[in-house]
Amino acid sequence: MMDPKENLIRAITRQDPAYVPYYGGSRSPACPIQSLHFFGATPFDYQRGRTRWTEELFGVEHEASEGLHGFPAVVGNPLKSLDDIERFAFPDPYVPDRFQRVREQIDTKTYLAGGAHRACLFSRAWSLLGMEGLMLEMAARPDLVKVLLRRIADFNVGIAEQYIDAG
Repeated sequence: MMDPKENLIRAITRQDPAYVPYYGGSRSPACPIQSLHFFGATPFDYQRGRTRWTEELFGVEHEASEGLHGFPAVVGNPLKSLDDIERFAFPDPYVPDRFQRVREQIDTKTYLAGGAHRACLFSRAWSLLGMEGLMLEMAARPDLVKVLLRRIADFNVGIAEQYIDAG
């Protein structure tokens, strides 16, 4: 009999799994995916108990919120306009110790690692610039918005590569 991890790999690769795996939560025997988060990607994971904080990586200010399905509200944006895009210091996804916690948590013998990165292109863009600011820039200066989105995408790809390297 194959173990759950082998069964999941066989299902993903369409090689006749013993059963159809389903996700029953983190570290579920039914679908052995270990959900991992690197420090800094999800400010609400490590800032519980505070009512207001600034995100370490991008400098976005957050405030605890009862609404928004538990997500913190963005209350301060580090970019006031895209005139600042060249001066804004985007974080380096390849900082050597950034994934140390992930490497310590991962159990590759039993689970497939599932890396989580909360901010997609659009949500990261509006959190940096503000929703109104982003919409105005999209209408007035789409070429600069493309620069912003490219930098965010480059960061996200770097994070994905770090998850792969971690296991």
